[in-house]
Amino acid sequence: MTSKKAIRLKQINQLKQVAAQTKLAWEQDLYQQLWQDPVFDSAETIGLTYSGAIEVNTLPIIERAFELGKEVYLPRTDPTTHKMNFIRYDEGDQLEKSDFGIREPLADPSKIENYLDLIIVPGLLFTKYPHWRIGFGGGYYDRFLSTYPAATISLAFPFMVCAELDWETFIYDRLVDHVIVEKA
Repeated sequence: MTSKKAIRLKQINQLKQVAAQTKLAWEQDLYQQLWQDPVFDSAETIGLTYSGAIEVNTLPIIERAFELGKEVYLPRTDPTTHKMNFIRYDEGDQLEKSDFGIREPLADPSKIENYLDLIIVPGLLFTKYPHWRIGFGGGYYDRFLSTYPAATISLAFPFMVCAELDWETFIYDRLVDHVIVEKA
């Protein structure tokens, strides 16, 4: 078995090496598949991260959700408790960088909603089926989904999917319902 830490480092290095034009083309394919997904189509409330530079760009997803009249929620993490809440994000809302360098909404208890129709879960590596996932290492999504189950979709570039599980899983690890893979 390979350690999750080693897998994370390998996947992050691969993400950093993807050419900008290739990444854009892959993202366009992922978006088109997502727009056609019935779970995305029927979801009225969607939770997702405001992506970092190497991740699948989520800004077009946020913009599309707004165009379709969906409510968008971004996670706000609390490093002291290792928990997160989803906070409604409205166009123009101010964001701030978390301890992890991810843009998050400002803390506003009146905008917290953790019971969402769909959560687009970030990750670095997924198994084909069932959809085990290696995230960025904080465990925030696994903890969250164990308390607030929702439909889940992840978006993956071709090298982010493997045939079988090659890492240790734990009781708190959560499967993703569906992984949309770029059709390279």
